[in-house]
Amino acid sequence: MQTYDLIVIGGGIAGMSSAIEAKKNGAESVIILEKESELGGMLNQCTDSGFGIEIFGENLTAPEFSQRFIDEVEAHGIEYKLDTMALELSREKVVAAVNSEEGIFKIRGKAIILASGCIERARTTLNISGSKFAGIYTAGVAQRITNTQGLLPGKEVVVIGSGNLGLIMARTLTLEGAKVKGIIESLGEVRGNRKYLKECTEDFNIPVFLRHIVTGLQGTDRIESVTISETDNDGRKIEGTEETINCDTLILSVDLIPNDFLLKKAEISLHGGIATDIKGIYVCGDANYIHEGTDSIVTEASEAGACAARYIRRVPSK
Repeated sequence: MQTYDLIVIGGGIAGMSSAIEAKKNGAESVIILEKESELGGMLNQCTDSGFGIEIFGENLTAPEFSQRFIDEVEAHGIEYKLDTMALELSREKVVAAVNSEEGIFKIRGKAIILASGCIERARTTLNISGSKFAGIYTAGVAQRITNTQGLLPGKEVVVIGSGNLGLIMARTLTLEGAKVKGIIESLGEVRGNRKYLKECTEDFNIPVFLRHIVTGLQGTDRIESVTISETDNDGRKIEGTEETINCDTLILSVDLIPNDFLLKKAEISLHGGIATDIKGIYVCGDANYIHEGTDSIVTEASEAGACAARYIRRVPSK
């Protein structure tokens, strides 16, 4: 079994930042395992600018920002495997992974950094009644379809959730020619940044329904309409306030949760991004907790990489 100084699971900004910093601090053999076909993570499907102002002193788009780290990974000679899914992480720091070229394989690391990002909660967490129709997407999937595949997920859209991604997708779909007929938010205020509220909804006259929930879905093969209702201060539906909005697409912009499945499966406990019961395992980025911006992810991930490098220097060679 091949042994590396450091195995990084995830090739997004967090994974690349941690790998680069570990390499700078003396880790010799570093490998990144990335499930997608290219490094960069979620930023590859984001078209917004405003990245890199604090770190690089430049206003970059998300792909431009990501490319800076990809270039540095290449410059440091850090090995990476694309289209490679990590399946299991053992308490002995052995990672089982799979790809189309090698099949299932195992590698061992003196240290492990989990930088696997986050996942979107599924529709089942919303308790919306109705059959399973076509035309229902999470915001991340809709973003990928629109920005990387050049396709429009639908023409008449309702968005559930007013977080930053939901607001951004409302604007993106409007600019691409869709009609966003409303953003439905159960709280009494928008969850996302006020800047996005203005730029993504007010500037495009997209209605935001505060203190509303979706209480029904209608359609045959594809969704045709949603029923929304007002709620009281306790979040309960107010009878008689139902309203139907015709649409062919429903975007779910609900909570993001850390993708820490590998740690839970291995029953590895964490505190502050560091495994408490096994030395040499670290977590950074959205796999640790959901961050507000990329600058804090880069800072945290770089610290994780430096910590891993210090630990590796203390591990005796076999």
